[in-house]
Amino acid sequence: MPRGRPRLYAGPLQPGKRSAVVPRTASKAIKRVYKKYATVPRTRVGVNKTAIVTLSRQVKSLQNAQHGRIQSKIQMWQKPTGARDNWHTINLWKGGPMAFALNDFTQNAQVYQVHMPKSTDTTTDNIYNYANWLPFDGLGNQGNINERGGADKAHSYWKTSQDNLASTENYLPISSTIHFEFNRSMLPAQEVECVRIDIVRPRNTVPMNKFNMLQLPTGLLGMRNLAGKEMLQRNRINRKYFDVVKTKYLYFKPRVTEHNSDDVTIRKQWKWTQNFPKKPIVLDLNANRAEDVHGQGTTTTVTNQDGTTTTTTSYTGVADVQGDKASFADVMQPSKIYWAVLSFSNPSETDNKWNMSMMRTNKWRDNDGTD
Repeated sequence: MPRGRPRLYAGPLQPGKRSAVVPRTASKAIKRVYKKYATVPRTRVGVNKTAIVTLSRQVKSLQNAQHGRIQSKIQMWQKPTGARDNWHTINLWKGGPMAFALNDFTQNAQVYQVHMPKSTDTTTDNIYNYANWLPFDGLGNQGNINERGGADKAHSYWKTSQDNLASTENYLPISSTIHFEFNRSMLPAQEVECVRIDIVRPRNTVPMNKFNMLQLPTGLLGMRNLAGKEMLQRNRINRKYFDVVKTKYLYFKPRVTEHNSDDVTIRKQWKWTQNFPKKPIVLDLNANRAEDVHGQGTTTTVTNQDGTTTTTTSYTGVADVQGDKASFADVMQPSKIYWAVLSFSNPSETDNKWNMSMMRTNKWRDNDGTD
């Protein structure tokens, strides 16, 4: 059968024609047909919704502007290698948990560690070590990039970013990103060790007195053995007093070497970002200052022109008792502080093959200046 459309004939062959087939007309492309959809008029609800969203954004922008521009600063901390002021020699072990306030962005922010009496100590007092966070300079903490013409200032990319200081009066914390790093030198035959990191927030505070010492950092003594190896000796966090935001375990497993007698350094890292409620922190640390206490000074009496006398006392040298500013934990409501608690499974108080360091990036708003 013929394929396609049959051919059409016009009848007998006409004079002068060579074929009686009806010629086909070629199809011509036509222009595209565009349909115009009917536009739906905007309803009053849609107009109001758009206006409300725009207004809420403007209000939020104004509220943030009241707290100042966004500022940031990088800080670092490394475990002291020896005894120094406010830090007694202690290893990372189950009896020495550590803690620091995540939303403490002040210049004197500190890391605390419990120093329990060792078996070799002659005193039975419990001591709390503390050491400040240090500013990051990008030069391995070996450079001088301060604003007063540090020798390495011209070669640092951080010279205009690391001069931000959180206000001692009030600031709005935004977030803090912390990098933890632990390293442990281990032999293949040693047991698996563990570091536990808890991000907690106090929820039920008890007045501090000699019967109740449950507020951090003083209450850190009650958080020993959180990473203990034996179940019956392992401590727990009481959810009645703390909301646990996050718990992280880092395990250190020994590696088999060729001779099974070589020390192998195992390194573990962990990163955590903590976002804070959009509520300003009011400190007023400058108003909480202990004055210097001096001993006997030099008295000078001066006779005025009207015959009266003025007596002044001057002091030389260091004060007998140095005044000190209150810390962040001293003036803050405990339930508004976010804490990072670090615990270790190491059972030996003399094991010195552990080391640790931390680095954090803080972001906040205040009106004390920015980059």
